[in-house]
Amino acid sequence: MFKNIVGFSFKDEYNEFALPIYATLAVAHAIGPTTLTLDSEYIYGQFGGYEKQTADIWFLRGGIEHRLNRRIHLRAGLAYPVIAKTSASGDLKDDIPWPGTGASLGLGWVLKRFNIDLALYGDPARSYVEQTLKLGATGTLTFKY
Repeated sequence: MFKNIVGFSFKDEYNEFALPIYATLAVAHAIGPTTLTLDSEYIYGQFGGYEKQTADIWFLRGGIEHRLNRRIHLRAGLAYPVIAKTSASGDLKDDIPWPGTGASLGLGWVLKRFNIDLALYGDPARSYVEQTLKLGATGTLTFKY
């Protein structure tokens, strides 16, 4: 998958804002009730407003989902920044606190018309900014019609 391959940007009367290009390759393999995933995402190009910055970022991510039964799914994943450089900040990997990766644990609950997904994750970007290990949580409610 590619995102922003034509160099998405927009202008207002004062500025032009640009987003970098994202290239992602992913594979998944199901073994009975368990699904294994692996993806590689490369983010590069110019981004930002008046003073453009450049990005050179490469993530490897792996995950596992296990269906306990029809309704309950358990998930876990890891994200590792192989390259994390920007023109403004240099090599971000040097300043990501231990363990230098992002991890997540999740639970999915499938109901008749709703899916509920909850996750707890390590946040490498926030950890970098605040220079201490930070956790985050997220939840998603999906309605099926």
